[in-house]
Order: sequence, then structure tokens, then C-alpha cells
Amino acid sequence: MKRRHLVALGLFLSATACGKPPPESVPPDAPAPSAQACGLQPDGSRRFRVLHLNDIYRIEGLADGRGGLARIRSVRTQLERDCDAVLVTHAGDALFPSLLSREFEGAQMITVLNALDGDTEGFDARLIATFGNHEFDKGALDDAKKILDKRVEGSQFTWLDTTIEWATIDGQPAVSAPHLVDASLLTLGGVEVGLFSLTVAKQEPEYVDEIRGEYVEEARAATEQLREQGAEVVLALTHLDVDDDQRILDELGDAGPDLILGGHDHDLMTVYEGGEQTGPRAVLKGDADGVRVRAVEIWVDASGEVGWQLSAGVDSEVLGPGQPEPDPAVSAIVDGLLAEHAQLFCASKGAEPGCLDEKLTVAGTDLIAEETEIRRYETNFGDWAVDQMLATFPEADLAILNSGSLRLNQDIAAGTEITRRIVEETFAYPISMQLIEIDGATLQQVLDRSVENWSAAGHWLQIAGLAYRHDVGAQTATGAVLLPDREAIEPKRKYRVVATEFLLGITPGSDQDGYLMLKPSMKVEHANNGADLVERVVAALTAAGDAGIAPVFEGRICSSDRADQVCLAG
Repeated sequence: MKRRHLVALGLFLSATACGKPPPESVPPDAPAPSAQACGLQPDGSRRFRVLHLNDIYRIEGLADGRGGLARIRSVRTQLERDCDAVLVTHAGDALFPSLLSREFEGAQMITVLNALDGDTEGFDARLIATFGNHEFDKGALDDAKKILDKRVEGSQFTWLDTTIEWATIDGQPAVSAPHLVDASLLTLGGVEVGLFSLTVAKQEPEYVDEIRGEYVEEARAATEQLREQGAEVVLALTHLDVDDDQRILDELGDAGPDLILGGHDHDLMTVYEGGEQTGPRAVLKGDADGVRVRAVEIWVDASGEVGWQLSAGVDSEVLGPGQPEPDPAVSAIVDGLLAEHAQLFCASKGAEPGCLDEKLTVAGTDLIAEETEIRRYETNFGDWAVDQMLATFPEADLAILNSGSLRLNQDIAAGTEITRRIVEETFAYPISMQLIEIDGATLQQVLDRSVENWSAAGHWLQIAGLAYRHDVGAQTATGAVLLPDREAIEPKRKYRVVATEFLLGITPGSDQDGYLMLKPSMKVEHANNGADLVERVVAALTAAGDAGIAPVFEGRICSSDRADQVCLAG
């Protein structure tokens, strides 16, 4: 059983990346004057604020000016103007994947997060993060000390690992630091606030013995312990599917956390206990890449009751362009890292400086790649990408690509020059393709998995050579046919499918996005096995030249809530 090590923030010492320890103590919060929105109020309540982040992969934000850590620094500054008790939380997926992390292995994110308090040298006792599944993308045993341990050690903020059992290397935990703890207790606005974390148990790297997956019981035990230690408010920092978050609320009630500050779903949501429209407890999640973050004011009234409300004008507001203006100091750090990366990337390719921004072709129509679309529906950009897979293997009947592989998270407007940077931002990893053979019954299992948990998750498939009907309410896939002849899929017939090594479980550490019915043993010998989809995409875009690409929505996935669209399914 893992140690239950509770740390009161400000009462521990640790060495940061710069060798400077955090302050020996966080000064106790004195009663705030009435002009302060936080601290002790005239009505006897004590108040603090939380700025919550999750699933931020790009330090710079999106190319269209939304999101970015420089804007988030400005939001924090705004919240702190009339409140000296602002806590920043991050629910995981920070280090990987991104274009920059391929070169810097997450160090670029730590550098910028360390500046979110305006002090690049000191410890930020009011920033607390946890681990998402993508923190473990580098999953080999020696990656622990080479990468993840260094990132945690170099963080000038606290990490929580409540349910993670680290493997032992040379007698020590694979990942450790004085500011890596099971749970935290700190004082904010005169309120004793406890935090614990839950990480999705879908991916266990070699340096993790176990990620405990009994989320409800873990939440119960952690909440009870924190309250015994004096916590008046308990916050759960989670990186889970929203269904798991809601189950914690519904099953625990008063025995669970007061709020769940979550991540992993990439979509802004507020989910209340019992599925109601309001209530005393909720799950709060923001958009990926900081497009919309969460801001909440929490209080304990004079009778000891906990209450909360979303911060008007900040919570759920789109960040950028111009609202707010990015923080100049953080922007300078981001720009420096982007310039350094661009130089290293082009040098690694033997290309001239500026190669990332060279034009490959042009978008002849709007290309739909924003995550809430491409992870829930067929899109023209998804169609085009999977078509390149099918073109690589002319003997194949169909191709499938998990939408979590398409990470641009923004549409490409008609007339936009498509550059190598756009391609590299879209595909966070090399994507090796393989030809496999499966029967129609297995193919139906694949489609059933694609439509399962329909909440903009990365396991949703973009497809080529196939069409089917998706009932979004029942979450069923029916009427599957082979294109272009619209032949019904037969359970016993064999089909040749282009899939990725990730979906087959060949990629080290892959959880296959749940496609466990696909096996490496299904591979069929082919000269193009192992070909990289990213390079095929670059070649196709280059070949398109000035003519551009203008794929159309074909009707491969017929969604029941968009019945007016063309449908090729049976």
C-alpha cells in the first residue's frame, strides 16, 4: 500500500531547478479588508479563488491566437488584483505530446509553468499539478530518470501522485522530489484547503508499478484523511473520463470532495452531482490548450457550510485574441523557446532555417480539424488524412485512424497556406502504418468501440473505404458498408484494413485506445508496412502545390443528430 504522505504547503523544503528552495512557510492569511474579494468578509465568510487548467500541450496556444500560457498568466494577474488567495491547478497532460516536446521532452512546458507566478526563480506554493496519461508517453524504464524525474524535480510548484505507485530504481522511487506528494493541505483566504489527485489507469509505463483504478474508494479515503487533518474544503484534481468523475460525485455525496477539477476530456464542461442542472458539487473541466479555462470562487460561510460560484467574466471565456492581452514577460519566454525549437527542427532535417513555415500547399476550402468536431464526427480533414493511408496500401479495403492522432485542434480556413508547421502540429508523433486482415465481426467491434463514450475522446475513428450510421443517443454503429459499392459488411468475410501501430498495440506503452480486439498477429505482409503517415501527408500536400486541397464531406459517418447531411451507409 502506498504511503499516505500529507504535506502542508509551506512547511516543507525542496530544491528547485535553480537550486533555490521554496519559502519555509506561506505567511498566514490575515483577515482581508472589505475591498478584498477574498479572505474574511463582513458576512463572516472566508473566500478564495481557483484558476483551473487542463490538457495544455502548446505553450504558445493555437495559431489563431486563442489560448496560450501568456494569456493564462494575464488571467491569473486579473484574478489576483482583488484577491490575495488564488490557487492555480493543472489536471495533467502538460509535458507531452506537442511539436516542441519532441525536441525538448517537456522541459519547455516546465520553463513556462515556472513563470506563471511572475517569478522565474522562486517556488510557486499556489500552483499544484497532477499527472495525465500523456505524462507517461515516454514509458521506458530509463525514461524515468532521463525525463520525467527531471521535469518534476525542475518544477517550481507541487505535483500530486495520490494513486500512483512508482517502481523502485536503485533503491529509490523512479520519480521523486520534495514537492512530489500524495496530498496537500494549505491555507487560502483563511480556509484550510485539501487536495488529492486521481490519474486515469489506462497507461502504465515501465517505471510505474500501478496506477490504482478504484477511483471512488480512492476519493473516499483521500477525502476522509484530508478532513481528519483539518481540511474545510476538499478539492479533487483528476485526469479521468467524465463518467468516472461523475460516479465519484454520485456515489460519495458528502463523503467525497466538494469539487472535482478535472481534465482528460478536452472539452469545457460543468457536470453536477446526479446529472442535475445545478447542485452543491460538480466536475469542472476546461478546453484543451487553454482556449477556455475555469475560474471559481469558493467560500466557507460563518456556519461552516461550503459554497462556490463560477467567476463571471473569466470562467469559460475564450482567451484571445486580445482578451486578455498576453503577459509580456511570459510571451518573451515562449517566443524564445519557439525560436530555439524552429532552429533545432530545421537543422535536424538538413533544411534551411525557417523550414517549418515554408508553404506546402493551400487550403481550397475550410478544413475542419477542431477537436470537438474531429473527435465526434466525420470531417473533411479527417477524410483526407485517412485517404492518404488507403492510398499507401492500394490493396486495402478500408483504413482507420484514431482522431487522437490529429491534434491540431483548430480549423484551417480556406486560403490558408498549409506549412510543415501545420503538419507537425497536427501529428504529434510519427504514425507507422500496417496492413492487417480482420473479419467483419471484428470490424463491427472496432466500430462499436469508436462510438463508445461519445464525448470528444481520442478513440473516435476517422475512416476511409467504409460508411456506417451512428446513433449518437444509443451510441450504436449500424448499417456498415464497404465503399464505393456500398456492399454490406459480412461478419465472416475477411477485410484488409490499414491501421496504425498504436491501434495494434505495437507502439511501446500503447493502450490501443481500447481497440484490444486488434492484434499484431493480424498483420499481412506488405512492402509499405511501417510507412510513416506524416511523411505521406507531406508528400501529398507538396504534390498538390498551388492547386491546393479541397476535400468534401462524403457521408461516411452518418450521425443521427445531423440527419440533413449526405449518407453513404446502408
